[in-house]
Amino acid sequence: MSRFIRKKDRIIEVNKQLENNRTLPLIILIVTGLIIGFFLFDDYGASWDEPDLYTYADQSIRAYSIHDRISGQFSLDSLLGPDNLRLYGPAYLIFGRLVVNLFKFCLPGVLEIDLWHLVNFWVYWAGMIVFYLLLLRWFKPLVSLLTVLLFATQPVVFGISWIDPKDIPFMVLFIISLYFGLKLVDRLSDAFRDPVLVENRNDLLVFKKETLRKLNIVCLCLISLSIIIFLFSPTIENTIRSTIMGMQERSESDLIYTIFHNLARQSQTVPLKSYAGKAVSIFYTFRSGLTFLSIFLTTFSFSLKLFPLWINRLIFLIKSVNASYFKKGIRNKNIWTLSIACFFLGVTTSTRVLGPLMGILTVLELCRHFRWRSLPIIALYFMGTVVITYIFWPYLWQDTIQRFIDVFIHMSDNPVSVGVLFRGTVYDSKDLPADYLPWLLGVTLTIPSLFFIITGFLIYCFRLVSKKIDIGTWIFVAWLMIPLGYVLIFRPAMYDNYRHFLFILPALFFFSALSFDSLLNIKKSYLIQVLCFVAALSGCLGIVRDHPYEYSFYNSLVGGMEGAAGKYETDYWLTCYRELTEQVNRNESNANNIFVAFVPNLVRYYADKRFEIIKANDPSYPPDSLLFLPLRREALYQYQELPVAYRIQNGNVTLCLARRVE
Repeated sequence: MSRFIRKKDRIIEVNKQLENNRTLPLIILIVTGLIIGFFLFDDYGASWDEPDLYTYADQSIRAYSIHDRISGQFSLDSLLGPDNLRLYGPAYLIFGRLVVNLFKFCLPGVLEIDLWHLVNFWVYWAGMIVFYLLLLRWFKPLVSLLTVLLFATQPVVFGISWIDPKDIPFMVLFIISLYFGLKLVDRLSDAFRDPVLVENRNDLLVFKKETLRKLNIVCLCLISLSIIIFLFSPTIENTIRSTIMGMQERSESDLIYTIFHNLARQSQTVPLKSYAGKAVSIFYTFRSGLTFLSIFLTTFSFSLKLFPLWINRLIFLIKSVNASYFKKGIRNKNIWTLSIACFFLGVTTSTRVLGPLMGILTVLELCRHFRWRSLPIIALYFMGTVVITYIFWPYLWQDTIQRFIDVFIHMSDNPVSVGVLFRGTVYDSKDLPADYLPWLLGVTLTIPSLFFIITGFLIYCFRLVSKKIDIGTWIFVAWLMIPLGYVLIFRPAMYDNYRHFLFILPALFFFSALSFDSLLNIKKSYLIQVLCFVAALSGCLGIVRDHPYEYSFYNSLVGGMEGAAGKYETDYWLTCYRELTEQVNRNESNANNIFVAFVPNLVRYYADKRFEIIKANDPSYPPDSLLFLPLRREALYQYQELPVAYRIQNGNVTLCLARRVE
């Protein structure tokens, strides 16, 4: 009996070590992500948006070309093209392109589109690892691991992670921005324990009236100049263009001619029109900078007039923070933490303009902890983020402020109007039912995840009322409720299910961590732990069953994918074209032409060179050709007089087919 007791005590001790081991789950996640990526990366077809997005990546990288600038051939607007992709920041695409180019060198013979899918997935999995680290602030390692596994194995999210280089990277960057934002809060907590930051009123500065008077004069001059430039911008632009375009008519002794030719060394080979466009661009950049400087100095001047004590305190605090927070120079971890936080928030913003929301939440957390003392760090955080955003978003290099406003307006009310199949009815994407997002969340997440999320939300409410919850978790509630409230109240245009709002899912699954935490604390039982792992990995069943179309997953509330077909969007990104094309490559011997509905580029990635790929626009097609039709928008049911030559199914659902023209 004593031997049995000792053995049981040993098992309990080992179990406790595993529960509190932070490193082991991290290793499990890293190894799992690497293995999954290597084994599955070439199973997924290209998605609707990918060809254009990867072209946009190449265009964005070319925007950094020094050679084009020196030669005078650089034109940002013509480089980025007329497409509205320029309104979406290319930061992730730029980094992705660089990594894909490296992989092409290391893995020759692999399709470039498959390498993109590998990079996309590993970025997604890196986000899951950071999510685990984020959850460790409030939960034990076992609870954090279970939550991450439950989230990461959701078939919808797992499937999209390979083929979506916009929304999944934005979700990942959102997580990383919060993680390093909270690290910044931690570092500042340590810095403010320094006695240097104890305020001494005798050290406060007093601004002289003469200094204030000079500052007011400068502000007045800058504001007047800004207003004049804004009012006469069209005239100035026309003058610049006419002056440069008429340069050939000037004599060589003309001062303007001399200055121009000293600056424009390539004027004999580069058209004057290019120089005129570049000069106008410089003018608008100057206008934006002048406007910003005017607003900043005017705000500062008024603040000195209305709140002199607070401004003096702020200046004192800046000096104190500089003495304490940055006193160790480049080796100081505080500098690196702030720099990394700025970098990731800037990259998040230059991936999607909604990124500053996480910056706002971080700033509110800083204010909650340190109130007005956090102002210098907030200012540095803001300026650093602006610089990074500007660097990684070429579209903003010209007329920065106006273009950022245009982007924000576009993204806040997406003007795209397409048909959306929802509960068996086709709605306009700008006129969806109010319950569109909550309903889709309910039918596309796994049943166990819904149970843990709902239960966790109830636990959170109970603990909040009884004041037993860490108040710092408010940030997850805001992360979820602000976008969700915006959708319910303003009902913006949505399509492709809820991919535009994937970034709220980590906040949603935070509540499931509360369920796991409560369940594991009820009773220390191996059976409960095993059941939690089974529940956390339940999404793997959907992944295996629907592979490689996991993103079209629907749960049993609507009868799975089979019950959802014809009532909800399924393979809305046409990834089935890959399997269909490969099937045609293997078996087709007659057809030479393939006419493709919607996006022929998705077929060009995989089709043999013997086929000519053409977009299907005409009502009639030449004999001995194939017509690719997807389930999306009921294209599957067109041309029913033509026989079906090839078909791609997932279970009993036909995702796309090829009809033979006779």
